Amino acid sequence: MTNPIRRGFHSEMANLFADDIRFKRSNYYYFLGKLEPWGNPDVFPEVMAPDSDSENDAVRSNSLFMKKISPNDISEVCTKFEWVSGVVFAKWDNTKDMSQANFYCSTSDNSVYKCLDNVGGTPSTVKPTGKSFSVIRTSDGYLWKYMYTIPAFKRTRFSSLIHLPVQRALTDSFYNKGAINDVVVDSGGSGYPDAPLTTISVVGATTGSGAVGTIQVGAGGAITGAVITNGGSGYTAGVALSVTSTGGVNGVIRAIITAGVVTGITVVTPGVGYANSNPIVFSLGGAILVPVVSRDTGTIIDVKIINAGAGYTAPPVLTVNSVGGLGGGKYGNPTALITSVIYLGSLVRVNIQDPGVNYPASNDTSIVVTGTGTDARFTPVIYAGAIIGVVTENPGTLYSSVNLKVVGSGTGAQLTAVIQTSDFVSDQSIVEQTTVAGAIYSIEPTLGGTGYTVGAKIQIVGDGTGAAATPVILNGAVIRYNVTAYGSGYTYASVVITDTARSVVGSVDAKSYAILPPRGGHGKDAVNELFGNTIVINSSLRQERFLGSIIQDYRQFGILKNPKDLLTGNLLTGEAYLAAYKVQLDTVDGLVLDQLLSQGATMFRVVFIESGNRVYLQRLGTRIVPPIGLLTGSAVDGGVAPTYTSMSVLSSPSVDKYSGSLLYVSNESPFSLTENQGIIIKTFLTF
Repeated sequence: MTNPIRRGFHSEMANLFADDIRFKRSNYYYFLGKLEPWGNPDVFPEVMAPDSDSENDAVRSNSLFMKKISPNDISEVCTKFEWVSGVVFAKWDNTKDMSQANFYCSTSDNSVYKCLDNVGGTPSTVKPTGKSFSVIRTSDGYLWKYMYTIPAFKRTRFSSLIHLPVQRALTDSFYNKGAINDVVVDSGGSGYPDAPLTTISVVGATTGSGAVGTIQVGAGGAITGAVITNGGSGYTAGVALSVTSTGGVNGVIRAIITAGVVTGITVVTPGVGYANSNPIVFSLGGAILVPVVSRDTGTIIDVKIINAGAGYTAPPVLTVNSVGGLGGGKYGNPTALITSVIYLGSLVRVNIQDPGVNYPASNDTSIVVTGTGTDARFTPVIYAGAIIGVVTENPGTLYSSVNLKVVGSGTGAQLTAVIQTSDFVSDQSIVEQTTVAGAIYSIEPTLGGTGYTVGAKIQIVGDGTGAAATPVILNGAVIRYNVTAYGSGYTYASVVITDTARSVVGSVDAKSYAILPPRGGHGKDAVNELFGNTIVINSSLRQERFLGSIIQDYRQFGILKNPKDLLTGNLLTGEAYLAAYKVQLDTVDGLVLDQLLSQGATMFRVVFIESGNRVYLQRLGTRIVPPIGLLTGSAVDGGVAPTYTSMSVLSSPSVDKYSGSLLYVSNESPFSLTENQGIIIKTFLTF
């Protein structure tokens, strides 16, 4: 018996879950818990506990902290297929199960294209480019449909080694309304502290030596040419030129190289203030890279190429270093992994293969956001005392006006926020509104037949109009079809081939079928078309923002749907909750973190001990009993059980941990939030 659940079910369920959060139909919260060790040693358990009522109650009892999942914390994703020259991409075929096929790709400019024709299964050698709202035929014969461009915010938060964010323009316009889509650096300023805590070293072999020369200048000290007294040798991968001068500025020159010898220069910018015979410096290597590190997660989300270097004979090795040796790989590597791409001896791009986690970012300069919305957070990227970029930690929501102020010891930086009021006029929304329903972009031969001549004709018969094609004949067989007009409106179609010059006797008829687009046309619904049946939830938790001085380690996190207020029974709607009592004890002598205290049948765990005998206590079990009066600790080595008296309850938890639906639980090795740092929880839910 075939599977009665159709393939569209999975992406539809993923979409319903995402819309539940986007349109705030329900409230979902991450929770952290399980403070006590798993065992000895304290390692991640190999086997998850069974999904039973008692186990679920234990999970709830152990939960301590909850943070709401916001619409900006989620995205649908699909399988990542990157465009690489020489790869054979599958073409879309409505008669096949395409859920595991590489029939689409993302390119280096973060655009996503869908393959509609692969020229009979030949390798793709020309990268699709541009944002045409029709289809794109590249010179290698491939036919592509531009789908969308991944926004920068989604790339940094929802991409992985195997996942690609996928979206619909309409839903994204809803939950990104009023988000700060980008920050433009109008002026980088000067004097901002830039002692980097995380750096990238560049080591690579270069070639070339011996060149010597001086510049020639004209009026105002502008560079007009050069005298090359020694062209050197071996400069087959290029060389960078600069001029040593006490008064010259803004001059830019490039080397003219013939067979590895410098034979002259090209003046790109003449500059001013130079003098005749100022020496030319011929430099090799010298690439400078600045990692863009998120303060929230310590993840390297981008790399700025400050100096592309010159003369590299092979891609240089890039190594991520940090003060104190902090940071490590995100995907099981000892460190973050970054590789380089060179062209004509200079770096043109870097690939972040493992962005790492917990790398330090400088806190000396900050960006203060004021405006009509909420939750926007940004981190400046600084080089040579100037701001060269801005990391979007959270784009916020509901901004109609905003002001960004750079706070630090430098001066002169000016930033402008770009507010996304609607996505209705975005490229993807135009794609969705201009799709052609029922167009035929490809015809697939199933049997080539025999005896066909160059005079063979094709007729496409169906309920649409306008589609036309010509057959490609080789040795009397049809090997493929060139679609010359795509037509529209086809929900079914058959392909009829006729050839008046062909002898029917003893010949085998060719067979083929027309490939139809999804309902509404290619690009109408990228999430369903690219099988976006996985939801990524990416939520950042910052110590000082949510938990204040409480420092704890956790071994469990999960997702609760619609938890309720402990006293009123109403649904919780706030951003964060701490499920612990804060009490004033008569003494904390002998009290230790994670110690269990009893009050009759009710148990409490010591979560955190403050000065002044103030203690946070986590209630275990379902009984709602505040810790008032005598509390008894466990006896040590058969001695007398210590007792403590709760003088007053300073604050009480408002969340009922046993309410709502427990949807997801993950057991982990111990992890913690530290002062002024945070963690990011990234969960992939496949439907």
